[in-house]
Amino acid sequence: MTNDQHHDIDHQLRRVADHLTRRGVEYRERSVVVPGGAPAQRRGFLRGGSRVAAASVLLVSACVAAVAVLGTGEPVRRLQPMSSGDTQATTDGAATDSSNTRGPATTMDGLESETESESESAVDGVPRTGSEAPQDSSGDPVTDPTVTVPPVIVEGPVISAVEVPRLVAAGSSVTFRWRVVDVDTVASTGITVGWASGIYTACGFGQSARLASGTSRDGIWEYSCAIPADAVSTEYSVEVHAQDGLGNWSRAGGYGFSITGGSSDATPPAPSDVRVVGGFGVVGEVLTITWTLTDPSGIDSAVMWVAGPTGGFTDLETGRRYAMYETMVVTSQCSPSGDTCSFTQTVQLDPAAPAGVYSLWLSATDNLGNKVLEEVFAFTVAG
Repeated sequence: MTNDQHHDIDHQLRRVADHLTRRGVEYRERSVVVPGGAPAQRRGFLRGGSRVAAASVLLVSACVAAVAVLGTGEPVRRLQPMSSGDTQATTDGAATDSSNTRGPATTMDGLESETESESESAVDGVPRTGSEAPQDSSGDPVTDPTVTVPPVIVEGPVISAVEVPRLVAAGSSVTFRWRVVDVDTVASTGITVGWASGIYTACGFGQSARLASGTSRDGIWEYSCAIPADAVSTEYSVEVHAQDGLGNWSRAGGYGFSITGGSSDATPPAPSDVRVVGGFGVVGEVLTITWTLTDPSGIDSAVMWVAGPTGGFTDLETGRRYAMYETMVVTSQCSPSGDTCSFTQTVQLDPAAPAGVYSLWLSATDNLGNKVLEEVFAFTVAG
């Protein structure tokens, strides 16, 4: 065997050993015999996790190549450490300078010599260092370094296929159905029934519908309510509302039905003889208010609200109400038929309320739910 062949094999074996040593594969030397009966020193790799299998393949590859070149019984020389100035032989016999710490050198078995820092890695061919390499939730490198931010859902549920009966008989029940689709989930959905007197509470208010079919992302919902036998025969409106799990709201209106065969009384109680007694001209004073209500269906409730100079029931600057309703007292006396009632109410004006023009607003409801809210009296309060 020539000196050049010895030199070539020696460098190949050194390259394999150095590559495996850098990856933590432990080894020891022991004597082996190659064809021809000559003893040789061979490094046996002991452990290194998944690297052990790769180490064995690389070592066998190198030994087979050495035997093929030797062809004699000469011993394989003991592996020696490489200095930084040594040259590395490649499969085509070209030499590369091992002092080049940037580019990889290809060995006879296709192994690339990683001379860059062990902290460097590459994802999709893009070199990254240390913590810059993207990782998934388990800490493993990801194949795509692009971070995808999920879209923010700002639209509410989609309400469609609303079914509302056109005519509903008094004393029966009515069922409403509709479809709700949402990319998240439908947290709640229901209806609001209204009429001339406001919300029609006979069909509830704030109750949720039940899921009749489908899923919380795409389902058919329904809600039923009982219509009283004395319900007013008039037009009613229906609005469907839905909220998803992210808090987005949707509403769908413009639907309605008519109740037939019910009461013909669609008029709220009528006030008369409204009077204010006492020193109502000064803030902090107690007002005594009297009035009379009449309604053929009977009176259910009535109260007077105090509106201040802003036109509302609360001072917008202070957030305080213009009257002290905590101490308010309302009494009534009705006729035997119940269609006429006289009311007396005492209420104190807020001592911190400003001077100006005040008014009294009557809220009254009859036994059928017909309701009125209107201004019935005005007065001036001095400072």
